[in-house]
Amino acid sequence: MSAVDRAAAVLREGVVRTDAAHLAVAQVDGAGARAALERLLPCELHLYDGSARPTLLVDPEDGRVIADVTVARVEGGYLLVVDGVTSAEVAARIADAAPSPTTVTVRDVLEDRAPLALHGPFAWELAAAWLGRHLIGLPSLALHTSARAWVLRYGRTGESGYEVLVPRGVLDEELDRLRALGERFDLIDAPQASVDRCTLEVGGFVARRPSLASLSPVELQLQWRLSARKEHVGRDALDCRRAAATSRITWFRSAGSIAQDARVDLDGEAVGEVLSCEPMSIGGGWGGIALLDLRVAHAGLALDTASGPLTTASAPLLEPTSRRVRVHSDTYATRRPRSVEAPAA
Repeated sequence: MSAVDRAAAVLREGVVRTDAAHLAVAQVDGAGARAALERLLPCELHLYDGSARPTLLVDPEDGRVIADVTVARVEGGYLLVVDGVTSAEVAARIADAAPSPTTVTVRDVLEDRAPLALHGPFAWELAAAWLGRHLIGLPSLALHTSARAWVLRYGRTGESGYEVLVPRGVLDEELDRLRALGERFDLIDAPQASVDRCTLEVGGFVARRPSLASLSPVELQLQWRLSARKEHVGRDALDCRRAAATSRITWFRSAGSIAQDARVDLDGEAVGEVLSCEPMSIGGGWGGIALLDLRVAHAGLALDTASGPLTTASAPLLEPTSRRVRVHSDTYATRRPRSVEAPAA
């Protein structure tokens, strides 16, 4: 079993830590902050302090998705957690969208805070032991800020998840404390590839995947992250992509590995291609994403490839363990791992 396979399985059962080094984090303040973000981001910005919502950055020329964005309201301004582009590019795009550059201040939060993340069905229990029991009650897509840490709860993998920003001056001390507390949770450091795999198999989006780089929110089934009412950067390009769309991504299961870019056939006719296929984190088998013609882009179809058959499915491809964990009575120490559960009747 590879390190990625092992960490993905642990993520579904307990807790893993990642350094979240792929993220860019920007704090946006000033009188023109809202106007700039209203123009740049394709979502509605009706947020109360401490609340967040997922959205996207889209290319103004062709409407493709260039970054996964979580925007939160904080301290009179906004916090952007971005996966897919650098902090410098985030700042440049905000400046371009601002009504006047002098009315917007963009600060790279990672200059003085280090990002890390906890993922897993018992991440809430470890986070509470580490940073305070108040985190147990932190709802999904909520941000808690304190001098010690900024914590965004966001279950990208379908499990409990926390993205944490720790002051760099105390990072080593906080990591030592986290590792010590993590011993009773069998905490491991996970490759980001393991988190990405778990994210994709529950229907999430990973902006860094090259196979998804040319697709718009229309093909990616991410139009729920957009506002249909507002004008924003890339709106015209998105309207064109929507009008011309002939395919969309669809999840699938297979008994074995299917090569990326493999042609997908229905009764000998090409109907799409495989974008990714990886071992399931638990339960056996493989899962992936294919870009299929609209007429066949739905669940329950048996299709063919040169590597073997696949069956289209609705995400999530498995039930996240967190759906069955009760935070007021269950603990990692008393958990019943899936590997010893009785099979369903």
